[in-house]
Amino acid sequence: MNGRTHTVQDWVSARGGNRHTGNRSRRGRQRGLYHRSMITRDEIRTRSAGHDYRYPLVTIAEFFEGNTFEDSIAPNQYGEGRPDLAEIAARLTVLDADPAVAWIRVQLHEEMFDHDHDGIAAESVAICTSLPSSVIDGRLDVGELHAEPVWEGWSYDEDAYCDIPAIPDGHRVLTLVWD
Repeated sequence: MNGRTHTVQDWVSARGGNRHTGNRSRRGRQRGLYHRSMITRDEIRTRSAGHDYRYPLVTIAEFFEGNTFEDSIAPNQYGEGRPDLAEIAARLTVLDADPAVAWIRVQLHEEMFDHDHDGIAAESVAICTSLPSSVIDGRLDVGELHAEPVWEGWSYDEDAYCDIPAIPDGHRVLTLVWD
């Protein structure tokens, strides 16, 4: 973004407040940006079970806040130049503040629902926007993220997900994925 590595505090500030001071924007509350800490695997599995075992979409805060597991998203690119989780969260949070972006959610990886899998793993990021794909690619700097250019649609069939926010008229879902 600007040549420096972002910290979790940077993205907390970018989203309009600090969860410890109660300085939370109305827009942030509407977007589901505030969560006490990273969502747990048990919380995800409970949400999934309540929706016919579909994969819940989780907010930026639910996935990134307190997440120290660098291999929880794009594990093959971590250590190969992919920025750390705080940087990815910062970029997504800044993009989420754009009025042309209705919402951003993390799409979980199907393997994390296997009984022998520990922890939380993400497949990709869903971005509901009216902006052109090329603008999203540029704003996120997908090359620096070591990600593929965004594409229209979901990582899995849309009916595989639950907790999908409304898609406003003139918007569509783009997916950011690391392959």
